[in-house]
Amino acid sequence: MTAFLKVILQVGIFMVCAQTIVHFKPNGSYEKYLKILVSLMILIQIFRPILSLVGRSGESLEERIGFFQGQMWDGMEQAGDIAERADQILNQMSLEEIRERLETERRTSAGEDTDSGPGDGTGNQKKAGDSPGEEIGARKMDEESRDEESLRQSTVQIEKIQVELGTEAEKRAETE
Repeated sequence: MTAFLKVILQVGIFMVCAQTIVHFKPNGSYEKYLKILVSLMILIQIFRPILSLVGRSGESLEERIGFFQGQMWDGMEQAGDIAERADQILNQMSLEEIRERLETERRTSAGEDTDSGPGDGTGNQKKAGDSPGEEIGARKMDEESRDEESLRQSTVQIEKIQVELGTEAEKRAETE
């Protein structure tokens, strides 16, 4: 506490002396320059004890700046690692959700195919004149078209999920 009072006393005495010099200046055009110089000197006197607290171990200013800069870079790297892990978790969660949705979609489409009644399993009734080769070809075409449609739907669902996850991540970032 005595060091604090000592600093205040020094700054006070300096301000009185500086104001005396500014008052008895030889020319009025130098007044603004003298005030700037006095202000800088007061700031230096105020910050000198604070800087001595930061660098008590005898380190130079460059060493202290390097130390703080190293800590800053370490913190940035840790933040980057955490963000990368969060992205991986988010991607893993979205992939699991997509897989679950595709599985439920396949189960529902498989359930619809078994309930469609007699025929070729695609909803088309079997005709008396169809040969086995034509029936297999029709089934393959129907399966391919269903697979393409399922792929299109899955792609749309993936895009919707990505948009939803992106908006959720933005909301979380805004709240944090």
